[in-house]
Amino acid sequence: RVIEWSEDGLPLLMAGTHIDITEFKNLQQKLDDEIKLKDKFFSILAHDLKNPFNYILGMSELMKAEQGNLDEKSREHLEDLNHAATQAYHLVTDLLQWAKIQKGSSVRLELSAGDIAPEIEKVQTAVQSLAKHKQITIHAEKTNQICVFDKSALQTILRNLITNSLKFLEA
Repeated sequence: RVIEWSEDGLPLLMAGTHIDITEFKNLQQKLDDEIKLKDKFFSILAHDLKNPFNYILGMSELMKAEQGNLDEKSREHLEDLNHAATQAYHLVTDLLQWAKIQKGSSVRLELSAGDIAPEIEKVQTAVQSLAKHKQITIHAEKTNQICVFDKSALQTILRNLITNSLKFLEA
């Protein structure tokens, strides 16, 4: 602040403090570098996990198609394996999308008009084994509502809502 002014209205004497923010700027840069490293790690991790899950899903689908010789219990285990692999694959896909968003990449929504019931059924099927394990029945009313939505985003949102609900519900 100005303590004394000249006759011309210019400051002659000022009092104040200053703070050296060099350390703060260095810490900020280090934090930014660590965040970039974390984002790259998640992106690589998710990408590298996606391929094994594709294999597991493909093999479990093949086994389901050829399950004629299996007893009922083995068929149930195979179905649970397929659902768990599908669930894990979706988590990895969500992680990849999150990593893209963190890097500043925009996410493209593929909007289309249609009935959301088939998408709800897909998610319901995907989380069925978790619900069955907790002895919870999931029921969705058919609406025949035409909506504009992105299939992938809608499935991610529904899957997250339902799996989080199942985690915290008691049978």
